[in-house]
Amino acid sequence: MGVQVLSYSDRWKWSADPAGMFSVKSVKRLLKEEEEVQGSSFILSWCKWVPAKVNIHAWRMEMDKVPTAEALTKRNIGITASLCPMCNSEEETVDHVFNTCIIAANVWNGVSVWCKIPNIFAFYLKDLLSILKTLTYRRRKRTRFKELF
Repeated sequence: MGVQVLSYSDRWKWSADPAGMFSVKSVKRLLKEEEEVQGSSFILSWCKWVPAKVNIHAWRMEMDKVPTAEALTKRNIGITASLCPMCNSEEETVDHVFNTCIIAANVWNGVSVWCKIPNIFAFYLKDLLSILKTLTYRRRKRTRFKELF
């Protein structure tokens, strides 16, 4: 049995890029391709002045990857209660928890007042994301909004 030892050192190669170099651009391209295969209508659009964890969370919410009662039930994970734990009035879904729940509505109202922007009213996550994209912010308002996270 022959063993061959080579004189050059090991190196990492990123398979999603033809040159083998890792970049955020190649990750975004890979994610967009995956979304097209999965059939998602969400277009990955990062907000540069919001922390990455917020962008990732919004992306996960859009793909229904947040562990709400509805999402867990779809994945056959047994849960004891499916109502929203904050208001106990509707099923816990992404849209309810982040938009239509009375607690979420009060939070968005507080954010609107604190950032001095028009009140945010959204019934669906896509509405919320489109509202936030269309708002124009001065640097001071962006700083205030970023401080929330």
